[in-house]
Amino acid sequence: MAPFSPSEEAIQNEEVRLKYRYVDLRRLEMQRNFRLRHDITLAVRESLSAQGFLEIETPILTKSTPEGARDFLVPSRVHPGEFYALPQSPQIFKQILMISGFDRYFQIARCFRDEDCAPIASLSFTQVDLEMSFPRQETVFGVVEHFLTAAFRSAGVTLPTPFPRITYDDAMRQFGSDKPDMRLPGLPMCARLHRCGSRDAADRSGTAGGRLPHSDRGRAEPQGTRGQPSAFDQKKAPSSLMTSSVSPKAFQTLSPRCARSLERPKPTS
Repeated sequence: MAPFSPSEEAIQNEEVRLKYRYVDLRRLEMQRNFRLRHDITLAVRESLSAQGFLEIETPILTKSTPEGARDFLVPSRVHPGEFYALPQSPQIFKQILMISGFDRYFQIARCFRDEDCAPIASLSFTQVDLEMSFPRQETVFGVVEHFLTAAFRSAGVTLPTPFPRITYDDAMRQFGSDKPDMRLPGLPMCARLHRCGSRDAADRSGTAGGRLPHSDRGRAEPQGTRGQPSAFDQKKAPSSLMTSSVSPKAFQTLSPRCARSLERPKPTS
């Protein structure tokens, strides 16, 4: 007998839920989740089909290709010592389909990636993959907006169209990242990063010992403090602004002076 009832709204112990999964799936919340997934998938299929896309299924057992993670390997019984690889993404068959005349096709495909577990990583997941031959930018925007609005509408959410657009330069200037979270306000420190970049360029070009760049005039470092963080750099930004908008890769490319100015303030004992 299961230690919980299907009428319970929340079950704290995850291991108990999985052990008695057949009871867990009878709960109303789980039934709603399965229905929601079905409705969203159906809306995506209908939207893309109405826009002239064919749904094509590609092989799961294939050869290994260079991807961003390690492959899951499946040993072959017929050919000892050889292996199949589970696809990390379905795009590996894109070229042969494109040159065969399938100008528009899509897949709701399962992908497999052998990578370390992380909040944004999963060993297997489902993705919507759509391919078009020789599309224009506006065509891509229109297709994606159409099937996304249909998917969200099936979940009871209405998305305003057209979607907001932002250029790469504006994203870097306002958020410090080329993939910003638009729910967050622009980071005031991003202009500061540009100023730090100007100072570093001046240091490398040898102009810091003489005339400073225009953006830094009137803020020259006192004599004997070269290489040390100035009072401007030592001023910490509020911790509420320290978000993931500045990616680790971008953080590593900053100068030590800029990097120090972006670190979170250490709590005092």
